[in-house]
Amino acid sequence: MNKLFAALSEPFSPEAIDWRVGATNGEKTKGIALAYIQARPVMDRLDEVVGAENWTDTYTPIQDKNGTVGFICTLSLKIGSDWIAKTDGADTSDIEAIKGGISDAFKRAAVKWGIGRYLYDLPNIWVPVEARGKSFILKETPKLPDWAMPKKGLNSKPETPAKHIEETEPVNNSTPTMTIEDACKTKTSQDKPYGEMTIVGLEKMLSAMHTKLAKNELSPEEKAEVERKIKAAQMVHAAKVNKEI
Repeated sequence: MNKLFAALSEPFSPEAIDWRVGATNGEKTKGIALAYIQARPVMDRLDEVVGAENWTDTYTPIQDKNGTVGFICTLSLKIGSDWIAKTDGADTSDIEAIKGGISDAFKRAAVKWGIGRYLYDLPNIWVPVEARGKSFILKETPKLPDWAMPKKGLNSKPETPAKHIEETEPVNNSTPTMTIEDACKTKTSQDKPYGEMTIVGLEKMLSAMHTKLAKNELSPEEKAEVERKIKAAQMVHAAKVNKEI
């Protein structure tokens, strides 16, 4: 587990880091640069370290009288033969409220696995800023301290995740690669293609399938089939959330 956490916690390349302005000085000429990452590098990190088939994310809307105000993300990783989940949440965002809320909840849950957690330890970096409408933008990109630089590039992948993470089961290289078209054509027990399901429907189905796996009552063949369907549902869910399909 320590090797897994260390690999997930590895700093990202500077190119993967985005910056925004936090507090500004009284003259509004300098501001504190706050570092953050988008959801895509987090997905890449999970794929690289544990394998695309060994993680899944599900979401539960947070509701009040005004409707959906946020999301709870459950990020589950397969470690050995067990699925282990960590959960966190976020409010809907001001821009693209639903998509932004889901993305923020996902990144917060990933921090609990160590992904990007080091960004919270960065010192306050004051840099020149300029007004842009009602907000401010950075006039230059801050320099990261040496300890926040990666030992290896973000996209330098191990030969297979299992060779570097002892707890991860060996990868079966004979398994055909699943395309998004294949995933969309995968059907539920009611013969409904995943591609025709809603995001909420996919989330409920993923939760049920993980519960089924956790009971450890399946034969090896049944377990492999459930894991295949989880991978398909995860692919379709991600594509729908990102409005790719």
